[in-house]
Amino acid sequence: ERRLRMLFEVSRSVLPHKPNRVVAATYHGFIADGKLVNSRGDLVS
Repeated sequence: ERRLRMLFEVSRSVLPHKPNRVVAATYHGFIADGKLVNSRGDLVS
């Protein structure tokens, strides 16, 4: 969870004009349910 938040913080500073391009999930969360979230916290899949 903490690493996922850090990834989104870095993506906002590196890609300010495309803030929602990065999708991610915790490893265990993705294995358990296959869901990804974007930087706004919306489910992608």
